[in-house]
Amino acid sequence: MGRVNFDPSIGGEIKKKRPAVIVSNDASNRFLNRVQVVLLASTMDKLYPSEAPVVFEGKESKAMADQLATVSNVYFL
Repeated sequence: MGRVNFDPSIGGEIKKKRPAVIVSNDASNRFLNRVQVVLLASTMDKLYPSEAPVVFEGKESKAMADQLATVSNVYFL
């Protein structure tokens, strides 16, 4: 897990710096300059079918599988 900077973003894309979970496999991550991530949100008031509860840095969050993104390793902080 780590944080990804998503500024600037367009339309319904997630905005600002967000925590994310790397979901791409280790073999790809070693050779490519990008990773696939699922974004996390701290708002837990409603959990949609494409979301799953997780704990990040000791706090309840939700993983948003509908916000899958491919980002450069440079942006994964």
